[in-house]
Amino acid sequence: GSEFQDRLFGQSPDLLSCGTNQPHPGASLEQQPDGSYLLNGRWSFASGVMNARYTEVSLPLGRNEQNAEMRITAMVPRHQVEIVDVWHTSGMRGTGSQDIAFNDVTVPAEMVHKYE
Repeated sequence: GSEFQDRLFGQSPDLLSCGTNQPHPGASLEQQPDGSYLLNGRWSFASGVMNARYTEVSLPLGRNEQNAEMRITAMVPRHQVEIVDVWHTSGMRGTGSQDIAFNDVTVPAEMVHKYE
């Protein structure tokens, strides 16, 4: 909604962010009793993460009644991300693609969204 957009773009309309939907096995985003979420694990191919202000990571959440995949996604400020320098492919290092990792990062409920 507009509150979420204001949070992201309110300080700077030219916000840089990156995203990845490539979780490693064991990655998780679990809701806590207070409504926040706990983020753990590693994701691959976060292009542009070095210059991003936010990162977006997503995980499969299951399937809906029409058998379409549902996902859950979290927007996390870049300063809470661990960058894992793995992108050493010849000729491709300039893309800035790195793995990113999270270790018990708390994500407020308003920064987590479920979608189909």
